[in-house]
Amino acid sequence: GEKPIGTIIQECRIPTYRDNLEISRLPLPDVAKDLGLPEDTFFWTRRYRLILSPECPGLVSEILTPNLSAL
Repeated sequence: GEKPIGTIIQECRIPTYRDNLEISRLPLPDVAKDLGLPEDTFFWTRRYRLILSPECPGLVSEILTPNLSAL
């Protein structure tokens, strides 16, 4: 829990691949409120399957900064 999964994968040289990438912009009022932002703030999100091996698939969901829309 103290080290990001990407770091562990790189350090251990675990072969991986991603598929089923989804990118969206969603209103997340509870997250916005917790961050002191207006509740109608939209956040960028991405979700994908991370495959470490056929026996070990995982689903990764990330919420990204709303400031990406300003770039």
